[in-house]
Amino acid sequence: MDLNRKQITSDLAIVGMGAGGLFAAALITLLRNGKFLEALNRPYVETEVKDLWQADLTKFTLAANLKITLIEGQEQAGKKLNLTGGQRANLATNLTEELLAAKYFAAKDFLRKARQYLTPALLRSLLYSMDIATYYDEQGRLYPKSNQAKEVTSKLLHTALANPLSTIYYAEKITDISMDGQQQIILPGSKHTFITKAAILATGGASYPKTGSDGAFLERLTANKQFNCSAYPAKPALAALQQNDFPLADLQGISLTDVTLTWETLSRLSKEEERRYQRLKRQSLQGDLLINKKGFSGPCAMNLARFLREKAEDNSLTVTWLPAEAIKEASEKLKQAIHERDKRPLGLWLKQNLPLPERLQNSIREKLLTQKYRHQTTMPVKYLTTAEAADFLEVFCHWHSVDWHVADLLHAQVTSGGIKRTCIDPNTMACKAAANVHIVGELLDIDAACGGFNLLAAFATSTLAVKSLLLLPAQ
Repeated sequence: MDLNRKQITSDLAIVGMGAGGLFAAALITLLRNGKFLEALNRPYVETEVKDLWQADLTKFTLAANLKITLIEGQEQAGKKLNLTGGQRANLATNLTEELLAAKYFAAKDFLRKARQYLTPALLRSLLYSMDIATYYDEQGRLYPKSNQAKEVTSKLLHTALANPLSTIYYAEKITDISMDGQQQIILPGSKHTFITKAAILATGGASYPKTGSDGAFLERLTANKQFNCSAYPAKPALAALQQNDFPLADLQGISLTDVTLTWETLSRLSKEEERRYQRLKRQSLQGDLLINKKGFSGPCAMNLARFLREKAEDNSLTVTWLPAEAIKEASEKLKQAIHERDKRPLGLWLKQNLPLPERLQNSIREKLLTQKYRHQTTMPVKYLTTAEAADFLEVFCHWHSVDWHVADLLHAQVTSGGIKRTCIDPNTMACKAAANVHIVGELLDIDAACGGFNLLAAFATSTLAVKSLLLLPAQ
């Protein structure tokens, strides 16, 4: 320890003022000022959640006078949080427990306790107590009424700093972590050395590194054997799918709904890939899609990305532009047009009857169809046979291509990898080898689908950490 540097001591240090760290600090304020109980008792919070918390609040006493140090490596808090949900902050999605659990893939059992203590309904109530009004959209996704992620960051920070015992330090890049003989945690920073009795580590994954989430702290944590934390290397999870010389680059900006992506690998899968990523030889997902200059993004593509290897491999991707019902309906209409001896060229008929953007239809004809099928688009519908029509729609509505890869960590929204779940107590988020060190959010080996599920995981794991630190057994 450098004795020439100013030492900052505290009862609790929260390292990383992103989603997890800010929520932990704000939750502590609500527990101290009584607003947590107010939020818990709102009528739309589930009875099961109320009963769970009330049982704990009866058995435990609140450690209300903890001196807290908040540490942020950047010059401001919440840089990555400000980008979430297209800068609108998709905070959660209101699903049943069974459907919600499935969004966390192999981590669903590890996060069971966290989901019990922080449901989307309780989250919404807690946010309201922080002066963040929210609404559910038609798909059940929770957003701030302002549709501004920056408002969420600002209000979380304001609530965190309303605790008179909390002090925040900016531009303090933590360069190491260790414990002394008294089991105090030593955190050398850029300007100060922080000494604390307990810590919540919320430094994030390795995506969008310019926001401070660069994965460097993970290396320092795993290097110290005192914590006995091993980790999986970070890889892009929610990221765009890309292809060299992508033929539809000129269509960037076109968005589609209910597209189906089917990806298949010809490579051999390892047991770890099958277990950790639930990776199969063939994966198929349906959802919204956005075309960009290098390939596809949007929820459907990004949800599929976690199943692919980071580097290019021997694979194929099939895009089904329309849902099966729409293709079936178009097929029936085309059969009827043939029967009625429709004189319109097939290309014009498609434009008028197939629910696809005209630019995309033109590009499919010009770039993705073979000469045989391009020629058919100029023919009057009446000259097609029923078999030819079915064959044409099959080719037109399904595009098959090869050699896809995932966007790199610089452009991934979320990473897969981090501290192995086996190193962490899922009831408290404490490190099994160091009970005063709690690890939350994307620093853990957890990742989820699009839809606010990753933010909910950050909030929920932080909730368990705060609960275990602030609620002490009653004397």
